[in-house]
Amino acid sequence: MLDLIRTTSPSLVSKCHLYSLVAIQLSNVPTFADNEPGGKLQFLNDSWSSITSQEDITQYMECAAAYMKLIVAHFSYREALILLKDVVRHLNAATPEDLTSKTYNLLGALIENVVYGAKQHYEFFSKLIPSTPFLAVMGMFKRESSVEVAKKVLRAFVGGSMKKSSNQFGTLRLHVVGPEAAVAHTLLVVCCRVHDALDSLSTVSERAEVNRDISAFITRLGYVNGNGIASDRAQDEEQEALLMLYTDCRRAFYKLDPIKVLLSTMVLRLAMHANKRLECSGASLTGGKKRAHVRRNFIQSCLAFAHVTIPSIEVPLEKLQLMVSAANVAMVTSCIPQMDALVKAAIVLLADLDSSDIQSTSHTDEDSSTNTFSTPKHSAAIGLFGAVGISTTNNVINQVVQVIAQLMSVLVYAPSLNDEDAFYFVTAVRKAVLERMVWVPPDSCSISYRLEANVARVRVLLMLVQLYGLWGQRSLPGRLEGVDSNDVLYGGDDSFSAEVQARFSSTVEEVAREIDLLGEVGYDNDNAGNAAATERVVAAQIELMLDFVTLVVPLLEYDETRLGAVESFPTEEAVDTSRSSRRRKKLRSGAALVPTRKPSR
Repeated sequence: MLDLIRTTSPSLVSKCHLYSLVAIQLSNVPTFADNEPGGKLQFLNDSWSSITSQEDITQYMECAAAYMKLIVAHFSYREALILLKDVVRHLNAATPEDLTSKTYNLLGALIENVVYGAKQHYEFFSKLIPSTPFLAVMGMFKRESSVEVAKKVLRAFVGGSMKKSSNQFGTLRLHVVGPEAAVAHTLLVVCCRVHDALDSLSTVSERAEVNRDISAFITRLGYVNGNGIASDRAQDEEQEALLMLYTDCRRAFYKLDPIKVLLSTMVLRLAMHANKRLECSGASLTGGKKRAHVRRNFIQSCLAFAHVTIPSIEVPLEKLQLMVSAANVAMVTSCIPQMDALVKAAIVLLADLDSSDIQSTSHTDEDSSTNTFSTPKHSAAIGLFGAVGISTTNNVINQVVQVIAQLMSVLVYAPSLNDEDAFYFVTAVRKAVLERMVWVPPDSCSISYRLEANVARVRVLLMLVQLYGLWGQRSLPGRLEGVDSNDVLYGGDDSFSAEVQARFSSTVEEVAREIDLLGEVGYDNDNAGNAAATERVVAAQIELMLDFVTLVVPLLEYDETRLGAVESFPTEEAVDTSRSSRRRKKLRSGAALVPTRKPSR
């Protein structure tokens, strides 16, 4: 076959094109040249000796891309490395006029084949991707390339999984420190070309496609944390490099709201990872307090990144969810001043949330659902109000209730930084949710929507009941290291306890009134609609009353002597006379619905 190609006469079909066709066909077969003298390596040497003397850089690159595909299928990384060195030599010798758009398209195809080999053979990834020739090729590619070629190269890196062994697959991770970080920075430039090509005429599917590819690139950044065997210094360097790359991504991808959401989530995750390392290392840190101080500053930098990025997100509910999550992370990491600022920002966002924002969120969620990443934005590091949802048809209202529950979970442990008012945050949340926030639009005539909104308001009141009940205890369940909650700051303060009890009692009464008022939601004009509405209202009232009893009764104090004096249990008095030495059971600690008093003798 090679002899036939060498002896062909000049025609419209070049010899390089014939060589490339042979290489592509051989890459699709299981094996070749087994019975030939010298085997397949002899075929590679003989054919490439004719190709490397080609002066036309475009024809040469056509063969290089095809032979890289052949090498990935039948050879090792050593042959691929030799080919890359030869490609770099030819590209450096070419003039700028010779490097046409077709040349860069073929260069992109070559890179795709290299990345494909890295995913199929781990040796390609470990030896070829960090090599100097491949980094040089990537550096040449980013100078000038079409958007379509940039998309292909980007998808080659971020699409699919990487085969680590015969039965093990993983994700291709990108180094962010060291010489190998050049790949990540080059791909960042490629992502910028893809992002900047978007304009007002771009379709929804095009934006979703770019969102997906750039999101996959961001989630693949970082290599050290994935292997878990790196030194503390290496992990510190990678975390700092990651934060810098996230900052570059925020500046570069300003057109895409889902990317801002992802970056905020990744930075919060990075802060939690740094805090975990800080807690695990403890006194064993090399460098002692200085290293711990550096890591503490890094966590604060992550929170500052989130505080700056989250307000730029357009979707109100996404913005609120991330702000609450950031406040949660700030409290868990003992960054109390940052937590104070983030909680205040979350309350302001909650107060500004209205029905039109909630309704528009349902449409935005459908658009953003095309993202391939999964974020913990709906989860909090502390969750005490888990059973707050009701089976509703309006998922957005349920999301709002869940976000409020996360914020309430933060407020349970959040210390009050206002010495004059220990209930500063709680009062602000109550006003924002129950007074300023518009749950139901004025022109809404949907009975089911109004019912679900009113049920959600009752759920918020039940959260306040739980919060006051927890504050009424002698100590909170669990403790956060480095955080002095209100049970420590105001423990033994009679005025604080009295205020908690008063708020608990008034909120319980308000819950009872609101449940009773659910029957006045409204009815349809026809009798069938009235019957259906009545059934839904009654079902909601029953469910709320059951939850009310379940949540409130464990928080009430009770007087055992009153229970023993009930006439329906006369046997208790007889037993009591014969067992007068029995130890009296202690009263429950918690908020009291009715103040207890000593029984009259």
